[in-house]
Amino acid sequence: MTAIVRFRTLSCQKQEDLTGADSVKLLYDAELMWGPEDMTKGQTKSVNTDKVISGTATVSLWELDKFDPDDHLGDITVRESEKNDGNISKNFTKGAEYTLTYFVE
Repeated sequence: MTAIVRFRTLSCQKQEDLTGADSVKLLYDAELMWGPEDMTKGQTKSVNTDKVISGTATVSLWELDKFDPDDHLGDITVRESEKNDGNISKNFTKGAEYTLTYFVE
């Protein structure tokens, strides 16, 4: 079976960069899903992207840097079994704090 994951928002509680905005992107099973977008502490941005899921998928958050390697801010696992669980919020907490909200139908 398959389901649809409806990604809704990404919120920033703590930036990775100390000066300026974070330039972040989301990968869905290693493929670009959203971004790059500039975000600062307190901001929430619409992701509004739908993906087909069968089993599980990994969503990765990256912060892009111009002069040094990009920063991997963490991974979350999305599960087809979360179908009909309503809005789900999961956190990326590796060097920054971001929350991704989605639901599975």
